[in-house]
Amino acid sequence: MTRMHAAMTPEQRFAMAAEMTDFVIDQSLAAIAATMPDASPADVHLRWCELHYGRELTDRLRAYLARRKA
Repeated sequence: MTRMHAAMTPEQRFAMAAEMTDFVIDQSLAAIAATMPDASPADVHLRWCELHYGRELTDRLRAYLARRKA
């Protein structure tokens, strides 16, 4: 652990971790979008979900979103 981290409160460390997580997710979404230039933002997010959580869960999410839309 660096001195900077040691000097941080737990709240500050959590905030830093949350910011880093947001950054990494944004970067991975941008990378996926670059490989799917014609995809909608929703399709990009679903592909991200599939890569991180698997096809089965993503298919359940797709079905849920379709039901909600109807």
